[in-house]
Amino acid sequence: MEIEVIIQHGDADQRQSRFDNLLLAVAEKLAASPTLDGLIFGITYGRPAIQLEHEEGATPILGGVMELTLEYETPSPIA
Repeated sequence: MEIEVIIQHGDADQRQSRFDNLLLAVAEKLAASPTLDGLIFGITYGRPAIQLEHEEGATPILGGVMELTLEYETPSPIA
């Protein structure tokens, strides 16, 4: 599973701070329910690879994709 995190802000320090705060908020939510209320056995994830995109005439975008691994079991390999 993937979670895309994107911040667009003109000030580089504020952009980085908001990006870091958003990543922390996502991590806190995932840590609050690591089994998604019993739907899975657990989640593993790491910090995303960060990309800064510049486009002519637009505010820079700081983003990254968090890759999550969800561990679960099903009664059938097809289900």
